[in-house]
Amino acid sequence: MTTKLRRVHVTCLVLLLLFLSGCTGDSTRLRDLLPGSAGAPEITAPDSIVYTGRSSQIVISAVGDIMMHGPQIRAQLDPLTGNYSFANNFRWVRSYLLLSDLAIGNLETTLGRPNGPFTGYPTFNSPDALARDLQRSGFDVLVTANNHSMDTGTAGLRRTASRVESYGMVAAGTRTARTDSTWNRFTIRDITVAFAAWTYESEPHQNRRTINGIPIPEGQEYLINSYNPANTTADLPRMASQITEMRASGADLLIFYMHWGEEYADEPTPAQQELASWLAGQGVDIIFGTHPHVVQAVEFLDETLVVWSMGNFLSNQRYESLRNRDTEDGIMVHVLVSKDHEQNQTTVTEVHVMPTWVHRYWQGGADGRLVYEILPAANVVADPDYFGIQDDALLERIGASLDRTRQTIFP
Repeated sequence: MTTKLRRVHVTCLVLLLLFLSGCTGDSTRLRDLLPGSAGAPEITAPDSIVYTGRSSQIVISAVGDIMMHGPQIRAQLDPLTGNYSFANNFRWVRSYLLLSDLAIGNLETTLGRPNGPFTGYPTFNSPDALARDLQRSGFDVLVTANNHSMDTGTAGLRRTASRVESYGMVAAGTRTARTDSTWNRFTIRDITVAFAAWTYESEPHQNRRTINGIPIPEGQEYLINSYNPANTTADLPRMASQITEMRASGADLLIFYMHWGEEYADEPTPAQQELASWLAGQGVDIIFGTHPHVVQAVEFLDETLVVWSMGNFLSNQRYESLRNRDTEDGIMVHVLVSKDHEQNQTTVTEVHVMPTWVHRYWQGGADGRLVYEILPAANVVADPDYFGIQDDALLERIGASLDRTRQTIFP
């Protein structure tokens, strides 16, 4: 049986960092807790979390859409070597991901054509180096079921999953073989987590399921967990079957990661709310949402934690191109899960929401290049000098993003 303690915090993750690293000291400056600073505490392995044999704890972290628009891809190319590197994108948030026991993100691109062309919207295809650097930045699971999964066809879908797994991560929501499981299972310190990822479908074409208007070839529907949001009659039994299998496997915690809703919408649709209520009624413990590209509310439906939309973790979407500042915002959600092994009871103890903002700027003047970096917004506002933020207008923009996210999480 799983119960929930309804505690949701918007934080700069200093407390979580202290908890995980085993550090104490109220007088420690924020600067000294940031990754890469001279006074930063040593980041220890996750076994620093309580594990006595009678009880144990893990932290599960999730982020939203990891997108690769054309300007981003071009910015990561080293013209001297011809190689791509995305490591700098995650330099300010990498430590938080590495502290997590299970870090999850939505890979909203494909790795379908290794020799290019590498393209952004509307047909996404990225270099393999992206998966490599996501793994090095701390990700354990990349969701590969979304509305761009078919951008390079079924061959690209298969290759994307294979390349993600070749770097030691789990590709969730898509498969390369019919016999592969439709969900994933993780056991960490005797806590077993069952995880399923799903994406919405576009309108059917000639009685065929479609992803973003691209028909799934007949007989290959097994490649992706997808559902028809307009008519879930045929799909709810498939989800129910997964849940039954998860429980039968001895899972302590059930997570569904849903690519759903309407782009740029501030609130979930009635169809989402209905589906979330159904999942909650089936015993799903946590629902993480993506696709709207903006942050939406975090709440509990009865005993189920629902993060409706985590926004953009990394993208080129911003006010300058879309006249929508909300697309610049994202959140990292860190869920502390505890298990009492004697009582066989698993509890979501705390939920920490870390607001993020994508900093895009020119480096090197007119002849320079674009730089993209994900910033922990609350940390930046607290100590802008550490992050090299010296422009008052820029700091105000980051502060406005932080305020928007806080108001969304706590309306």
